[in-house]
Amino acid sequence: MLLNCVRAQTEEVKTTSEEEREVRAIAKEFVKRIESNEDLASIGNALFVKDYAARLRVKRSEYLEVDLTPELWSTADAADIERFYLSHFRITYYNYILYGARALMLLKKNKDAQIKDKDIDIKSILPPELIARIKREPFLSKTWTFLSDERNSNGQDDNKISSVGHLRNYLRFLDEAFVLIKNHLESLKLPQTWKGLVEENKKLKSEEGDEQNLLKPKIYTQTFSNDSNGYKAGTKLIGVEILIFALGLVKEDGRWKILHLSIHD
Repeated sequence: MLLNCVRAQTEEVKTTSEEEREVRAIAKEFVKRIESNEDLASIGNALFVKDYAARLRVKRSEYLEVDLTPELWSTADAADIERFYLSHFRITYYNYILYGARALMLLKKNKDAQIKDKDIDIKSILPPELIARIKREPFLSKTWTFLSDERNSNGQDDNKISSVGHLRNYLRFLDEAFVLIKNHLESLKLPQTWKGLVEENKKLKSEEGDEQNLLKPKIYTQTFSNDSNGYKAGTKLIGVEILIFALGLVKEDGRWKILHLSIHD
């Protein structure tokens, strides 16, 4: 569940209606910005705590498909660290969008179809230019393994970036991949956002599905029971789950800011 490492050090408390309104707005703003062509650096500056990059150097998601070497986590610029982390979550989110778009295509052919995971091949909806580039570049072909029937078995370090130059090239690739995916979905007349997928699905199905529920932020509130994560005991932490994202927010300079970002179960 959301922020297990934090929950172990927190105690549940109640939240006010004003706090709920504020953090719901931030969660929705985060999704809106992730879905836009906005520079990820501006998202970090606007919505995250000031020392977010410093925290990532110490503690981050264990589920990065592509990782940095320990040395690069320590030495890379803060802006590159934040962009790398947020890019990972944006491209992961768009894998879900692609999955939903492919399912929608199948439903449009047969609205009574019972679609299962095995029926959906993400490769069939990826932009051809993106597939070609991934297959052309050795590092991408080793790390974007969903395009291959064979898993990479050359060692764990094969998915790690070790230099600043390589990191920035990879960040440019992720930016380009994001634009290619959105443009390709538009060319297929398919939604490019989760809300768009929900609205299209509602036209085909009479009942409300889980996709609609994921648009509604779920909130819990706790306080740190001990001094932790640089915050004093008693500091309030508000967790929000929206779509695939789990956000943990604390107050900084009188405003709620994102302290943790992960993919929720």
